[in-house]
This record gives sequence, structure tokens and C-alpha cells, in this order.
Amino acid sequence: VDADVLAGGKPDFGGREIDGVGTFGRCHGYEVGHAVVGDDDRIAVSVAPFDEIVQIENPFENVIVSPVQSKQPTVKAIGKKVTVEFNDTLRQNTTYTIDFGSALSDFNEKNALNNFAFSFSTGSDLDTLALDGVVLNAQTLDPVTNAVVGIYESADDSLFVSVPLSRMTRTDAQGKFLLRNLPAGNYRVFALQ
Repeated sequence: VDADVLAGGKPDFGGREIDGVGTFGRCHGYEVGHAVVGDDDRIAVSVAPFDEIVQIENPFENVIVSPVQSKQPTVKAIGKKVTVEFNDTLRQNTTYTIDFGSALSDFNEKNALNNFAFSFSTGSDLDTLALDGVVLNAQTLDPVTNAVVGIYESADDSLFVSVPLSRMTRTDAQGKFLLRNLPAGNYRVFALQ
């Protein structure tokens, strides 16, 4: 994302504390958002402001929050900003990534802001490791598009049927995926179509 696209300011490497919740508001190294803690302890993240009115296509299907929440967050585009309201309790000292994929676009011309993601932490550190790759069909070696790629932090292979993926994303048109803002650790990777 070009810094000129976002009205976010200079690179932010130190983070900041908001209402005791943690470091908020980084997208590709630029400070672009903030968080508000409501009376009911729900957290709403406000992303950007952008330089144009934006819209989100099918946020329930296209926007992925990792780590996965048991209650789907509410994602809305309102004018030149996007808000994400968490309907679940957030884990302490955890980096969260809101992956918009290609769902976010300007309102007038429908130009997608591809691979846009917003990350924040409920602790003092923002995890920065990433895992990327390509998902191919084993028989044809063609790229698999729109597949869900996820990880588990445990080596237990029975988790797959009983526990949701720890973090997840989707593949693009070339079968490529990127899991952002991971803590150091060992993971099992799965791809589902």
C-alpha cells in the first residue's frame, strides 16, 4: 500500500497505548487507526481515514480476522473510514490482523485496494513474522484460488476436526497466500477449498 493512499502519517515503530488495550493502528508500518473501548467492554477499531469514500464487498465472507473469533466481528464502511467492532473478548498480548483481501474499494470507481490488512496488538509488541506460499492442485499443478489457508500452533493432528484454525487467510488468483503478524513458533499449515 502506498503511503499516499492512506492519510495515516509518518511510519510508527513505537506503537501507542489506547485505554489500556494495547498497541493499535498499524498498516504496513503507518499509523492509520485507533481503538475505542465501549461501556460493554467491546472494542471497535477504526481504520484509516482514507482519501476517498470506501465500501466493503460482502464483509462477512471476504474480511478475515485472525486469530479467529467465535463471534464474527461487525465490519462497516462509513464514509472515508472502516470500523470493525469485536463481539468477542480479545486475548491479552496478542496481535490481531484484519485481512480485507480485495473487498475494500473506493465507492465511485470500485477500484479495489488489494491485499489491504490492518494489524493491532492487545499487548506492547506487534508480532511481525509471516508465512507465505502457493497452494497448487496436486493433480494439475494449477493454482487454487480462494482457498482457505490456516495454521494450528499444536502438532496434534486431531485438532483439525475439533478446534477452529488459529489464524487464517485466503489464496489470491495465483494461489498465493500470506499469513501476517505471527508470533514465533511451530505451526501446522492446512489449505481447504
